[in-house]
Amino acid sequence: ALERLSYEWSSPTFNLSAPSAVLTRSVFGRNLRISSDFLVPGATYTFSLRVVSTESGVASFASTVVTVNRPPFGGTLSVEPSSGPAIFQVFAMDASGWTDDDEDDLPLSYEFRRDRASLGPSSLRSSHSAVLPEGEHIIYVTVRDWYGAGTSAASSVVAFQVTVDDAVDAEIRGSLSRATREGKSSRA
Repeated sequence: ALERLSYEWSSPTFNLSAPSAVLTRSVFGRNLRISSDFLVPGATYTFSLRVVSTESGVASFASTVVTVNRPPFGGTLSVEPSSGPAIFQVFAMDASGWTDDDEDDLPLSYEFRRDRASLGPSSLRSSHSAVLPEGEHIIYVTVRDWYGAGTSAASSVVAFQVTVDDAVDAEIRGSLSRATREGKSSRA
C-alpha cells in the first residue's frame, strides 16, 4: 500500500500567501506554480518543500534556489538623422550597448519597428536602416535574449514631405516623356 504523505511549501524570500501569486490550489500540494507577474526579473528566490508521512510521522525537507531571467539591459537606440526627406532619406538605426547577466542567455536578437509595424524579421544584427514614409514616427527596437525575455527602447524621427517646384517637375516629366518615346521607337 502507498504511504500517505502531506506536503507544505514555504519560502523565506517570496510571500506565498500573496493573493493570486500561487497558481496551484494551495501551498499544501506536491507541485507549486507561481504567477510570473509576482516574480522580479533578476531576483533570486528560495523555495522549500517539507514532506511528512501521515502514518509514521517521518519528515523530509528539500530546497531549491531559483533566479528569474532578467531581460537585456543597458542599451540605447539611436536613429540618424533625426529628420529627413520622406522616401529619399535612409534612416540608420543602431541599438548599441545591450547586454545580459548570463552568457547562457546569449545571443541577443533585435527587432526594429516603425509605429508598431515591423521593419523586418528579428535578427542578430543590432543595426538596421530604412526609408520612411512622410510623417512623425516612433522607431522601436525590442531586444530579446535566448530565452525570450525582452525589453524595448524608442526614438522619434520625422520624415518630411518632399516638394518639387514646377520647373523641376516639368523637367522630370519631359525626361520621362522623351525616354518613353525613345523606348517605343527602339522597339519598333
